[in-house]
Amino acid sequence: MFNVVHWVSFKRNKMKFFRYIKYIKYIPGTLYFNLKLKCHLSWIRPYFPFVVTSRFKVYSDSSAKVFFEPGSYLRLGYGSGGVAAFDHTGINVELYESSIIKLNGASLIGYGSSICIYSNASLEIGDDTYMAGNAVIKCAKRIKIGSSCAISWNVTIIDSDFHPWSINGLSKEMSKPVIIEDHVWIGNNVIVLKGVTIGSGSIVGAGSVVTRSVPKNCLVVGSPAKIVKCDVSW
Repeated sequence: MFNVVHWVSFKRNKMKFFRYIKYIKYIPGTLYFNLKLKCHLSWIRPYFPFVVTSRFKVYSDSSAKVFFEPGSYLRLGYGSGGVAAFDHTGINVELYESSIIKLNGASLIGYGSSICIYSNASLEIGDDTYMAGNAVIKCAKRIKIGSSCAISWNVTIIDSDFHPWSINGLSKEMSKPVIIEDHVWIGNNVIVLKGVTIGSGSIVGAGSVVTRSVPKNCLVVGSPAKIVKCDVSW
């Protein structure tokens, strides 16, 4: 007899089927994206280091390289929480001469985001990290984002001033690495600037501008961001 349990099971299987059908349309784009970046196949699903579920524009210099462990991948294009949730919002990826991407697990970057890695620079992303929609990563030297990080929408991470400047005739260093350690929570509309290390377990409040390094397990807020609480956890 066809009962409620069977009906619920049928509905779940139907929903799962249509969800898989939805992703079939992204297969050609994913293949093109990985071929453009000259990515080799893995023997572990999803077989490619980039899974693209969005419209996209990609530029990759022939000398750019992608390194990833088998089973590691970066999904480009997802939406939740009502922010950049439309799949027609594109992803922009630019890899210039001798630039490097390193993937150390499975992570996500939301719709409407932009990744730009300039000549001889490297971007590294850990496992189980997500960046929500409209993220901006501009890397001129080195940016490392750890594992299990929660990065909200409209977050900008840059490791350079992108223009020379000086004080009393003394030139300042234009680019310095940015390190975001494991299990860091960054609120929406945050800007993380060059030379900053954010320690593991820390929280950056919404709208903050991080100009100096943050110790582990601290809450920072403001522009420029300052420590308001220590020994925090989340």
